Amino acid sequence: MALLRLLEPLFVLLIPVLHSLPWSMDISESNGPGTVLQPFSFNCSSYMPTLELFSVRPPSSFFNKPSLHGQNGVYVVKVTLSSSARLDALAVNQYELQLQYRCGNFVVDGSLFLHVQQDPGRIRCAGAFASPAQMSITSAQDPPLFPGPFSIDEHGLLRAPSQGLRGQTQKKAQSITIAEDLVPGSEVVRVQARGFDLLYEIISPRPSSFYSIGQADGVVRTTAPLDLARVQGTVVTKLQVRAFERLQPWASAVFDLTVNVRAVNQWPPRCRPALLVTQIPETALVGTVLDTLTCVDPDSAGTPLDYQLRFHSPPDSASLHLRDRTLEVPNTYS
Repeated sequence: MALLRLLEPLFVLLIPVLHSLPWSMDISESNGPGTVLQPFSFNCSSYMPTLELFSVRPPSSFFNKPSLHGQNGVYVVKVTLSSSARLDALAVNQYELQLQYRCGNFVVDGSLFLHVQQDPGRIRCAGAFASPAQMSITSAQDPPLFPGPFSIDEHGLLRAPSQGLRGQTQKKAQSITIAEDLVPGSEVVRVQARGFDLLYEIISPRPSSFYSIGQADGVVRTTAPLDLARVQGTVVTKLQVRAFERLQPWASAVFDLTVNVRAVNQWPPRCRPALLVTQIPETALVGTVLDTLTCVDPDSAGTPLDYQLRFHSPPDSASLHLRDRTLEVPNTYS
């Protein structure tokens, strides 16, 4: 009986979880990227739950990873259509999403069936246009801004070239030079392209170690110190930035940007000894070595340095002699 009393709260927790999954939903084929499917909820009062999308049948990249948010033991699940989503009820009228929900040690596997509904307002062609066709677009910008060819599929949809569109942005590369002492977060350059509701991303290198770009404003900023003496690979960075329309990601442009980092001498040379105090007899021979200076520039340890002797007291240029880094006696002190 004691064991049953211990298990009773567990069953209270698990029963609503098991039966809260909506097994079926309807969605219109006119819904595009970013569309949120009907949210649904789960209960999990004692643990931080997880929800994973294991597979989609038929295989498709139309669905993003589910998001899970909640409080006080009630969690709301949202599944959104990805940027590649192009629903077509005639091609596929049902998708099965294999989901797994986990609350502590309790695991629920289930299928969510999405029924794709036809949109009566969608234009469909018949007859001669029912079979796949191809067409080319000739423009004053050809070539190379339109790589072509465009195509029309069996549903009458115009498809852009597989390599994408370069749009109207300037393709030639830009090279800029910045100082190495920029702090992380400093603005480097603003990339601009022409289009509607544009987003920006760095596509090479990915990930970028030293630079980021504002998704909405196209501002390239530093993300890490650019100290040439301490950080490898900062002298020259070649970036590829892609600008694309939010609702039509395939309509994009690629911009080549080379960032050169210029050395800045932030620290003076350091010498050993920093202070030399010595005594020599007045009969010291000409050429007697007093000391050899050793100096290093912290900003660039391998850079050769020039040495110059300045006299303070007595102001006599003949009292000492500096040959390269060696301090010598030029004359006897008589």
